[in-house]
Amino acid sequence: MTWFRDDQTSLGFWGKLMGQINTLFWDNCVYSHLVVSINRAVTIAYPTKSHRWFTPKNSRFIVVGKDLEYWDRHAFLKAFAIVNLEIAMFIASVYMYIRFTQAFPIPMRGDRKCKVGFGSIIRGILVTFLMLVHFSAIFYDIRLPIQVSGWAYITLLAFAVWMHMVLILLILDLIFYIMWALRKCRGNGSLYKLSTFVAQYRLFQVLLSIGISLLFVGYGLYRTLTPPTIVNEHMQTMKLRSGATLNIALLSDIHIGPSVGKNRIVNIVEWTNNLEPDIIAISGDLADGFVSSLGGAAEPICRLKSKYGVYFATGNHEYFHGNVDEWFEFLENCNITVLHNENKRFRTTEGDMVCMAGMDDLVTLSMDMPGHHMDPVKALKGCQLNDLVVLLAHQPNAAWKVLQDQKVNGNIDLIMSGHTHNGQVNFLWPSTEVMNKWNHGLHENKPTHTQVIVSAGVNFFGPPVRTVGVCEIVNMQIEGRGTPDTSLFEKLHNIVPTELPTH
Repeated sequence: MTWFRDDQTSLGFWGKLMGQINTLFWDNCVYSHLVVSINRAVTIAYPTKSHRWFTPKNSRFIVVGKDLEYWDRHAFLKAFAIVNLEIAMFIASVYMYIRFTQAFPIPMRGDRKCKVGFGSIIRGILVTFLMLVHFSAIFYDIRLPIQVSGWAYITLLAFAVWMHMVLILLILDLIFYIMWALRKCRGNGSLYKLSTFVAQYRLFQVLLSIGISLLFVGYGLYRTLTPPTIVNEHMQTMKLRSGATLNIALLSDIHIGPSVGKNRIVNIVEWTNNLEPDIIAISGDLADGFVSSLGGAAEPICRLKSKYGVYFATGNHEYFHGNVDEWFEFLENCNITVLHNENKRFRTTEGDMVCMAGMDDLVTLSMDMPGHHMDPVKALKGCQLNDLVVLLAHQPNAAWKVLQDQKVNGNIDLIMSGHTHNGQVNFLWPSTEVMNKWNHGLHENKPTHTQVIVSAGVNFFGPPVRTVGVCEIVNMQIEGRGTPDTSLFEKLHNIVPTELPTH
């Protein structure tokens, strides 16, 4: 009945890893008292609710009782995640501050340090910069204007520079200490004492980190300010008669929020409509907030036009940052079909049948949100064997999970995903490659002959920076190769049923 459990069975590898990180923080008495204070505040705010905390003695995880309303629990756990994030960022900021003070020391006059000098000015600028960085998170929890907030944009750009600088400082530290160790092993340790070696390179290290960070962030900002690339992909199918075509425009990871406002959405709608697609598919992560805050910025979505409709399935951010049911209502009022573990079948003008299906995001398998749970069997129920079956699954790992399920994997022709952003920035790209079955592009699952397209996303999350890949709109062009009658399908697949098996 909870998101986080003491047995950790619902958390997976990364959840357990974060638990171990939390274990380290529990040794800090300030952190422990902070969490206990929050616990007491919740007790006061919800005196009649059943909730329980695991103390440092028996666990590092919070368990909120089943009687606490879902959205109260959601807000509470989100606040706890922000506390963890801010603590980790604070540690990294202290590390950066130390490196800067070593690179720009305050000079001495006699036996006293100068009160005002270049070093003091640098420290003042750095503290201001770090304050902007740490304030960036609040823009995901406050009401935003229809257009991009200037302050949000500045703080998120500062966050991007900060991330790059911390990583580069760490890499340079590692390189320098390896060099020092190698010199010491060669017998020159007395000539290269650690203190002398560090002092010699600190200024170079800091200036290099600033230069590289500004270069990467400037380039990444330019990439997000330019129109998204139209990526044309092709596939062939026996489910469409020869000569027939079906074009699907895939919009993934729109991320309306602090750094994506109404003007950007207006342009995306125009670029998409100019493709004159037969179908428009939105495969999750539409917005990072509530309809009450972002509905105005999202309004242009209602002007998307296609021959056979616009379809939407949820991503993980619909569950993290807003009320997903409110977004369902918003989209339905825009005449956008919400595929909430369901499908819609229709006949094309050429006479071919298409089944557009969509399921809740993979993250719902580890949540207790009422009415939301990834269910591919339910999503595909009713799709016929002769239908061209297209499934919207936000995460590539969800697509892979479905393809391993013998109940549903026999007749899915195309799965459309996003989520990974193709890494978005250089130092995150390796993790998205490792953590996802597919990171980007068009792939074929050979056992089922299913095509899987993973979009890098039409926008970006958080900082308006993209240094890996491009923002993109995928234009999937499906070409027919024959007459998709039952007899032909039976010959190809050696099966008789007329409906997808649901077992």
